[in-house]
This record gives sequence, C-alpha cells and structure tokens, in this order.
Amino acid sequence: MKKHRTISKVVCSLFALVAVATAGMITAGAAGNISDSTLELNINYLQSTDYTPIRNKLDSTSTYMRVDDKSGAIITRVVGSNQEDISSFVDCSRGHIYPANLGVTYMINYVYENGYTWAAIRGDQSSTSNAGVTGVWSPDSV
Repeated sequence: MKKHRTISKVVCSLFALVAVATAGMITAGAAGNISDSTLELNINYLQSTDYTPIRNKLDSTSTYMRVDDKSGAIITRVVGSNQEDISSFVDCSRGHIYPANLGVTYMINYVYENGYTWAAIRGDQSSTSNAGVTGVWSPDSV
C-alpha cells in the first residue's frame, strides 16, 4: 500500500509540473503585438502598391487583418524587415496571398521565423486600377 501512495504522489507531482509549464507557454505565446492599428491601403493608376505602417513582430503567429470597408480589389501579403524603412521590406508570405475581403483574415507569414523584427501588410493592385480598404490590423494574433 505504501508503494502505491508513493507512485500516486510522483504522478501527481509530474501532473502539477506539466500544468505549470503549460500555463507558462500559453502566457508566452500570447505576448505578441496584438493591439489594433488602422488599416488603410489605397491603389490607383499612379500607385499599384501600398503598405500599412510597419510594426514590431514579436512572435510566429499569423498577422491579423479586419477589413471594414472596401472598394475595388486589392490582394495582400505580409512583408518583413529589420529596419523601419519600406525600401527594405522582404516578402515573407511564401505564396500566401489574400484578397482584401470584408471581415477578418489571419495571414500566414514567416516574418519572425526568417529573423525579421518588423512587419507590414502590402497591398497590390488586383483586377481594378482604383481600389481601397480600411479597417484594423496587428502583426501578431492570438
């Protein structure tokens, strides 16, 4: 009987350690840059590409975009950089390109995994020469 109690104590202790470790991982994963910023992309015949302002990318989660209003058609992807400069942006979408449709889109990207510290959403001309979207976005999501 004493041997059974010892095994039970060991199992309970291991379970408690796993629970504490898991809680710590959940907190760390949710530590990203998730506050909303204004999303505004405008495309016309003079400008076929537009960017959101850049923000720090703090984890490997998807980028979040919520389009509240749109006209025309824009396709979007996530770009990254190690500088606060649009000219240094690198496409980190690995082929994951998203139409800017009304509602929420979680955008797969590899900004963090590729070692970049800044992210932005790039909008490109799609099937119409004049287009625009407004809403909110964040570089990380939960």
